Amino acid sequence: MWQLEGQTGADARARFRLLSRRCRGHAVWLTFFCANMSTILLVSIVITLLALVPGDGQDLSLWQWFGGDRSTAGYFAGNLVFMLAETVVEPLYVASGFSLYLNRRSELEAWDIELAFRRLAARQSATPLASSLLVLLVLAVWLPLLKPVQAEEAPQPPSVARQAIDAVLTDPVFGQDREDWSWRWRQSDSPVDEPGGDWIQVLFKAIEWFSEMLRGLLWVFAGLGLAAAIFLVLRYRQAGSRARVAPAAPEFLFGLDLRPASLPADVAAAAHAALDRGDSVEALSLLYRGALVALMHQRQIDFAAGDTENDCLSRIAGRVPEALDRRFNVLVETWRLAAYGRLSIPVERVEELLAGWDLLFGKPQARP
Repeated sequence: MWQLEGQTGADARARFRLLSRRCRGHAVWLTFFCANMSTILLVSIVITLLALVPGDGQDLSLWQWFGGDRSTAGYFAGNLVFMLAETVVEPLYVASGFSLYLNRRSELEAWDIELAFRRLAARQSATPLASSLLVLLVLAVWLPLLKPVQAEEAPQPPSVARQAIDAVLTDPVFGQDREDWSWRWRQSDSPVDEPGGDWIQVLFKAIEWFSEMLRGLLWVFAGLGLAAAIFLVLRYRQAGSRARVAPAAPEFLFGLDLRPASLPADVAAAAHAALDRGDSVEALSLLYRGALVALMHQRQIDFAAGDTENDCLSRIAGRVPEALDRRFNVLVETWRLAAYGRLSIPVERVEELLAGWDLLFGKPQARP
């Protein structure tokens, strides 16, 4: 957000709260999943390296990698393995986080893009006949140019191939034996006539390796838990040490000027005058802005600068009388139809909103 939008200070914090309002849980689980994937990948690489070290491996353990004394080369190798694990997981973490950011931005700001897509789909659906005729014309020109294709010969039976292979192997140039070597697990020196006699020792060694791995994971999770606890303590201590300051009322919401000075002294009278002139959109704008200003300054509803219409409806739910809540919902829906849907609003509906506006949002005054 700081890189793409260039916001800092209080505006950045308010924007961050708005963006993370509905996707905070997804972001937390994404961080938890990627951190665990990085840890599992790191431990897996270390175990693989320990398994490939020549010797019986009795003097090597995971504890030497995560908590024991190591040489400079050991520290360098450990940091290299850690960077390798992070390099594999980090692109997934960054891409997933950016996808959450884009999805939240689309939910907040992409209503106009949806309208543009609908208009584009309507234009495309109006010309299917021309596209079909163009495809038929291309096929009519291209099909006569195709040449006939010969059928593929039947495959030979496997016995013919076997005879050819045997003939090649009988040649002294190809038919020879050679010795080869490969990596194998070193076996114990138990007698051949006692198969499985050392299975208890193998079981104990597997348990020891598993316990070492669990101990390393416990140290990692303990470190993460300690860091999270320190972060929470510092954050809430700073929040509790300073007095809570009421957020300032926003001056603009979704493009509307909500400064009290921008509204007339009598909002209802100005809306009636606009309606008499035939400008129902201006009348709705005055009623909508006046209702928002009244909710902020008379009902103490704390709207944020980045709130949408749905956020405003959610903030007043349960905090205002039921009649006011219903009237504000109708006002918001009517404004959406007029401003975003570009629909003509009947005069009777605007007059119905005007009828009870002063009683709910302003001082009761008689219409001049």
